[in-house]
Amino acid sequence: MPRIPQEILKNVVYLYPSRDAAEKGERFGGTGFLVGIASTASPHLTFLYAVTNYHVAISNGCSVVRVNRKDGQPDIFEFGPEDWHFDAQAGHDVAVVQIPLRTNHDFLVLPHDGCLSRELRDSQGIAPGDDIFIVGRFIDHDGETTNRPAIRFGHISINQAPIPTAAFRKPVATYCLDTNSRTGYSGSPVWVYRTPFTDLQTMVDPSTHGKMYLSGRPMLYLLGIHTGQFSETWEMLSDAETAEVEKLIKVTKTQIRGLSGMTLCTPAWAILDLLNSPKLKNARDLVNGMLENLGAGGVPVAVMDKLNKALGFDLLKGQ
Repeated sequence: MPRIPQEILKNVVYLYPSRDAAEKGERFGGTGFLVGIASTASPHLTFLYAVTNYHVAISNGCSVVRVNRKDGQPDIFEFGPEDWHFDAQAGHDVAVVQIPLRTNHDFLVLPHDGCLSRELRDSQGIAPGDDIFIVGRFIDHDGETTNRPAIRFGHISINQAPIPTAAFRKPVATYCLDTNSRTGYSGSPVWVYRTPFTDLQTMVDPSTHGKMYLSGRPMLYLLGIHTGQFSETWEMLSDAETAEVEKLIKVTKTQIRGLSGMTLCTPAWAILDLLNSPKLKNARDLVNGMLENLGAGGVPVAVMDKLNKALGFDLLKGQ
């Protein structure tokens, strides 16, 4: 495995059903991560969004976000399910909310162009066999009262194919990943990468008469968001065995539902589509328009105060 930049752990946030649960670090909830879109009017302003699954923030009600501060203590943002944006018509299990982080928070923002768009997916030739890693919340050892994400590795097993989501029950493009996962990783960022030593396509050059060489270009993009685990039905050998496991897991006659070892991943371009939906884009355009007017006489103080309050940070300071 390649060495992962430790800063990438700071891109992850944790989600809980309440402030109390977040303060106690209860073993329930999910993962989220931070994506930013730079202002077109001010180099000091980034529109910052927390991203997670619809089923985490809304269906399961884990809408409260916990972020680490630089002093080692957590900060808690008490969003409600109604604060998160999603697109039921598109059907992807994704939700976002704008989050007002400041310079005292210990975080790393993924610029939106680090998300694998449809065009990048095609130009990079993303396909089965490409390596991935997931940064998320290992719920049994997650840092308790502070965020301490864990990394798991694997690869793309099946390219995007229509799979019904648990959130909206409609088939949407989804990757199947061969990687270990479990409860708590829902909403985690999934990264796809190549190194000069893992890009086997470039290791054979006809001009070298079949000799192998080390080449290739490093690559790192957000492949998408961990959406769930692919479940399947297992047959039990006998009613006696069913009785033995009935105490531990849900059983229906001689069948049980288990996990196949496959992880489902919603493509990153679905996140970009949501961030560029009219409601969110219009809000950014409004702010950018006001900032542009600042250079031509300024915006009335009352308007700026109202805008700062709505966004949760000082536009003039960019924090």
